[in-house]
Amino acid sequence: MGRKKAVVEASQSRPTTAKSGTSSLGGRIRHNGGIQPQAQSPQALFHTLASEAEGLARREYFVEAIDVFTNALSIPGFEHDKVCLAGRSRCYLLCGNPKLALNDADECMKIDSTFVRGVYQKAESLYDLGEFETALIFYHRGNRLRPDSDDFKMGIQKSTKGIQAAVSKLNVKKWKELQKLINRNTSSMNSATNKNAGATNANRERKLVRTSDRRMDVPALNFDADLEREMLEELYEV
Repeated sequence: MGRKKAVVEASQSRPTTAKSGTSSLGGRIRHNGGIQPQAQSPQALFHTLASEAEGLARREYFVEAIDVFTNALSIPGFEHDKVCLAGRSRCYLLCGNPKLALNDADECMKIDSTFVRGVYQKAESLYDLGEFETALIFYHRGNRLRPDSDDFKMGIQKSTKGIQAAVSKLNVKKWKELQKLINRNTSSMNSATNKNAGATNANRERKLVRTSDRRMDVPALNFDADLEREMLEELYEV
């Protein structure tokens, strides 16, 4: 009888197993395989989800973090939380989707245009989209808000280099187009000159006409002076 009582007491003192537990995502608690809603305020649930999303992002689980950020932002009253929007924007960017990252950054800046994380995410998204000039504006804006931040200084440097590289490629392209135009028209002029020179020599040899009556048969040149001027103006405007 004493042995039976000891077995019962030992079984009651064991720690709880996986049959019961709490899930932070749904704010629910499991009991014996069933799921029952746990009483939790929207504010508490939001903070739980936001904290979990930030943790996933720090561990570089960006896709999972996006889902949890989205769940947090779907809670009524927290749809426009700037911290979550900036966090999801960063995750989108690191997942290779700068357009969605820019959408969240824009929404974040509508809420608070001086929010440093939002400004940085907008600059980074624009840079990844190849909009170096606009990105440079927001890097400078962020640098004014946080002059001690190296991120904005690095952003200014890389966007400036991006602009210089783009201008260099554009100049080379325009110079090539201009050179082709000049070569084409030079070739036409040389061809016309050679043709006229040949005709003149033939006339001299045959002496069929007088020098005063000789005419130069110069073909119409396809020299587009307006196009050349426009190209030169665009080149030097850059």
